[in-house]
Amino acid sequence: MLRHTTILAVALAYSAVAHAQDLPRLDPTGECRQNWTKAGVLDNEMYAYCLRKEQTAYDSLKLNWQSLSTNVRSVCIGEWGKAVGGSYEMLQYCANKQTQAERQNSSSSFRW
Repeated sequence: MLRHTTILAVALAYSAVAHAQDLPRLDPTGECRQNWTKAGVLDNEMYAYCLRKEQTAYDSLKLNWQSLSTNVRSVCIGEWGKAVGGSYEMLQYCANKQTQAERQNSSSSFRW
């Protein structure tokens, strides 16, 4: 019985970690509307621009998300992957910068 409980606990923990690494589901429509409503008036041109940028970023992330390292995904989800205040454009920017830094750091070391 203990063995089955342990296996179940490990499987659930693995599932939670794997799920945490999925591309988060954000609310770009709400974010764009909030960001481009000033004094109660929506700037339709900027709202449409914002949605196009978010869609482009989402489409790119959707294609490449699983190829990013676990560390990059975790850092970027923590910074930009919130359901409220999250942005696919900023999530993509974070992923690009973190991946670039990860490559640079892999060949960097402190020399005495």
